[in-house]
Amino acid sequence: RAQYTLAEQALLKQTVATLGKLQRYVQGRFDAGQANAYDVQAIETQIQAVKAQQTTLDAQFAAYQRSLAVLTGQIPQGFRLAKKRLQQAKLLSQLPKPPNGEQPKNLLNKRPDLMAAAAKVQSKAADLASAKADFLPRFDLRFLWQTGRLELSSQMLPDFNGWGSLASFGVQLPLFTAGKIQTNVDAKNAALKTALLEYEQAILQALAEVDNRYQLQYALSRQTDALASTVRQSQRRQTSAQKLFTYGDKTLDSVLEVKLKTLQYRQKLLESRLANALNLVALYKAIGGGWGESF
Repeated sequence: RAQYTLAEQALLKQTVATLGKLQRYVQGRFDAGQANAYDVQAIETQIQAVKAQQTTLDAQFAAYQRSLAVLTGQIPQGFRLAKKRLQQAKLLSQLPKPPNGEQPKNLLNKRPDLMAAAAKVQSKAADLASAKADFLPRFDLRFLWQTGRLELSSQMLPDFNGWGSLASFGVQLPLFTAGKIQTNVDAKNAALKTALLEYEQAILQALAEVDNRYQLQYALSRQTDALASTVRQSQRRQTSAQKLFTYGDKTLDSVLEVKLKTLQYRQKLLESRLANALNLVALYKAIGGGWGESF
């Protein structure tokens, strides 16, 4: 985004310069009585609109610069990006190819949200198993000290004293629980089913996200290629118009209009490349790129 902002600043600067030339040309024609005030005002309006776009770009670049400083663990106040090197890097026009060969099963071990959903299912299954275990009798063995007694921990059974033992053995039977254990089991079972449904929904959503990102990446790549071809054609047309103007077959306003059109196409191409880059990052995120199995 920082590089996009610099490239957009350069395009807007060229646009303002070209509109300035066109304004002087139209003003000259107006002074000569060959144009009206509407033509002059139309050019002035375009210039003001472009300058309004320029006012926010510096603030946007500063915001991206501070974000990069925070991400790299540096102090934002003293962090500065090398603008010339950033412009020369041409990151947006040299993007890597989209990942291929990915299988749906790979998402299960790569995406943190799916791994968290799977862990939740395992946790709920363990809770259900623990709840069902409450139906079973519980045994406990206690080691006594200086009591000389061996006992079954049940009020219905008599105590056996005088054994001189240092341990005791207990049994608990879940006979009169008023349905509390079954209610707890039902609740845990419902929680497990909910976790399973959430896990299934997360998988389907992840698969849909990956598919959508791939489809969008393909469409954006085709759009970028088409716009790049349009820019090349417009630049050839601009060169031809300049030659015709040199030999007196075209007026200056025609040449400047073609140049402005070329700048508009270049702006659209820049926007398409940014969208391509952002979607590529989202695609890597969708397939779990950047996360290892030990996340």
